[in-house]
This record gives sequence, structure tokens and C-alpha cells, in this order.
Amino acid sequence: MKRHLILLLLIAVTATASQKYVVVSGAGSQTGTSWGNAWPLQTALEAASAGDTVWIQAGTYTGAAQSDASFICTAHGTSGNPIIYRNYNGGRVS
Repeated sequence: MKRHLILLLLIAVTATASQKYVVVSGAGSQTGTSWGNAWPLQTALEAASAGDTVWIQAGTYTGAAQSDASFICTAHGTSGNPIIYRNYNGGRVS
């Protein structure tokens, strides 16, 4: 029984992980589910979930909402399911 429960939990956690997408100004409906509906960076830093991979398109990102032009990360992964932020296709992100 214990093995089945652990396996079920692993499947449930894996099923919730997804690919998210970020472009400089956001795009479309800004759901983060595709390049056409990509998040702005601050949204990704707030809304990504444990296990997500966040792909960031090349560009210069500025924290326009904050007066000091910084970003604040409030999304949290876990030691077993970190949130992974990656630059897309080797593009430069600054």
C-alpha cells in the first residue's frame, strides 16, 4: 500500500509540471502556456509552480513596475521539484 501511495504522489507531482514561456512585454492572453500567450518576466517569477520549466526569450527585461527596476521572485519550487529558468535557444537575456 505504501509503495502505491508514493508512486501515486510522484505521478501527481510530475503531472502538474509544465513548460512556461516569457517574452519581454508578454503576449496574447499572457497565460504563459505558449510563445503566443507568453508571460512577462515578473509574472513568471510570481506564478511558476514547482517542477515548471520557464523558457525566457532573448531580450532586455526591465522591472517597470518597481521604481528600482528590479524583479522579485515569489514563486517557489521544492528540492525535488525546482522551478527551472532557462534562456531559450541560447539567446541573451539581460
